[in-house]
Amino acid sequence: MATSRQVYRIAKDIMTTDLITTGPETTLREFARMLDDNEVSGMPIVDSAGRLVGVASKSDLLHRALDPDLGLEPSYVFDMLYSEDDDEEDEEVETIAKPTVVVGDFMTEDAVTASADESVASLARKMIESHIHRIIVVDNDNCPIGIVTSLDLLKTIRE
Repeated sequence: MATSRQVYRIAKDIMTTDLITTGPETTLREFARMLDDNEVSGMPIVDSAGRLVGVASKSDLLHRALDPDLGLEPSYVFDMLYSEDDDEEDEEVETIAKPTVVVGDFMTEDAVTASADESVASLARKMIESHIHRIIVVDNDNCPIGIVTSLDLLKTIRE
């Protein structure tokens, strides 16, 4: 049976506050490396003042990179995401100029957000309605202060 603590949990009770963020000018390769190094699948995108301007994930990248309007070859995207030695060039392979892709090219600008005092039930409803896996918790200045993922919500059910 759920305790009253579980029933009234709010975003600040379950959010991760150790945020990894980046700016819209971050290159695809840098973004992929940040995701890998920090073992996350997405992150808030902030401007130079630290205000939220979007959210980006591996899924966003793959969906948008395959958009013909961006003009990227799928092999280029997968090479950026999964290559291990990006600093070494194979001299036997002809070097082909590739477009510079930055996070701003594929981020979702209208990120779903919540306040720190928003109920867990409200967060779950937003995730379901928006078909998303993370909600960015922001302060009054629209600066990210936390993130709640679908896994965080599942953990609250288990408790």
